[in-house]
Amino acid sequence: MVAAAAAFAVWLSACSAPSGVAYQTDTPSEYALTVRLRAGDTARGLADRYGGVVREFAPHSGYALLGLDSVAASRLTRARARGARPTTVSGEPEISDLLSLESNLDVFEADGSHSAVRSLGSLTAWADGSLTAWADGSLTAWADGSLTAWADGSLTAWADGIPAAVRPNIPIWLRLNLPVAHKMAYKLGRGVTVAVIDSGVDLQHPALVGSLAPTSAWRDYVGNDNIPQEEGSGSGAGYGHGTAVASVIRQVAPNAKILPLRVLDPNGSGDVLNVASAIRHAASTGAKIINVSLGSIRLSPAVLAAVNEVTAKGTYVFASAGNRGTAGSVSYPARDADIGPYRDFQVSVGSVSINGARSAFSSYGVPGRPLSLVAPGENVATAYPGARVVSFTGTSMSTPMAAGAAALALGQGTLKVSPAGLIQAMLAGADDVSGVANNPEGLGNRRLDIAKFLIRAISYQ
Repeated sequence: MVAAAAAFAVWLSACSAPSGVAYQTDTPSEYALTVRLRAGDTARGLADRYGGVVREFAPHSGYALLGLDSVAASRLTRARARGARPTTVSGEPEISDLLSLESNLDVFEADGSHSAVRSLGSLTAWADGSLTAWADGSLTAWADGSLTAWADGSLTAWADGIPAAVRPNIPIWLRLNLPVAHKMAYKLGRGVTVAVIDSGVDLQHPALVGSLAPTSAWRDYVGNDNIPQEEGSGSGAGYGHGTAVASVIRQVAPNAKILPLRVLDPNGSGDVLNVASAIRHAASTGAKIINVSLGSIRLSPAVLAAVNEVTAKGTYVFASAGNRGTAGSVSYPARDADIGPYRDFQVSVGSVSINGARSAFSSYGVPGRPLSLVAPGENVATAYPGARVVSFTGTSMSTPMAAGAAALALGQGTLKVSPAGLIQAMLAGADDVSGVANNPEGLGNRRLDIAKFLIRAISYQ
């Protein structure tokens, strides 16, 4: 009875809530259905017509997203095959406005290798939110409010006590010209929100304290609540993945805000409906950058529609290429970054070693359709649940480096390029690594250089 009452409450809210709100149920749907709205359509009417649960109803965008069980999906498939046009679930659903019907469950996976995670130590002391020491003694000092020193390639002081970098990453940051970039983009991403659509984050991790967006925007699409906390344990392939991604963004853009949106379970699997809803929610709550360090081996029309919608409105989407290690194996949505109608706002990111050679695990494109960008993704020091620091490997780690670089530029508020030109400036400023270790053409061979990007992207008027 309680479950029935709860279900009725969700249904009632779906019928009366403002447009654009996502409606959730406790039982994941087996299929995702995207339909084109017509004048007079309502959430209740769509549910009656198609026999599903309305997840999103957005007249302003002209679409609705529904979850269907196997019975409703089978009925719809039969109707499509016959070209039938009945009007309600008492017969068979109308199909004239159908955009896509696809499998929903466990279609997406995290693009990071959990097997490559190894402990680098634990935090031993924090004071007033500032990092003062690491267990292995590698971090020596933090500044009291400004970037004060880089000496002999080692970080000895950093801005406002923010855990912006740890010693194992210094070769990476030097390679990407991050010290110079931080002097150029001295606001360090302030005022910019970066959505991390992932496994959630460790909301109490010291490295993320003070960096999270307001709680009103948080969502956990897996747990069906608003607390996107990492769940599970180290045995899960996805556990800690979102925390790691968020910490890389913070290392690059210390003052940017991180919006955690949980769509992956501890095993690293995610559903189409959740990913599509999270993308739209991120943009609707003001995130100018979305980091999608996850992917699917097959195209999801629902997620593609969500990406196209938010990028059409000026939100940047950075997506990982995947870890299948072969040509033409780029994950969706990264795979379509170069061909979409709003491709100036979409970036696919692969992984290279510190020297610029393609990482053996990194997926890459084919001649004529290379990746947008590459960045180091091997043994990246990141935050990990339980106030720990680990080494993480995967294109998932390369992607937030590029997303963080975009946050640095946007945080300055003085772009000398148009919004559509920002990514082109990032690509134009990249280092050519085509001659390294016979890198294939499909890799794209444009390694992120954050300082060179900023030279092209921001002004000091």
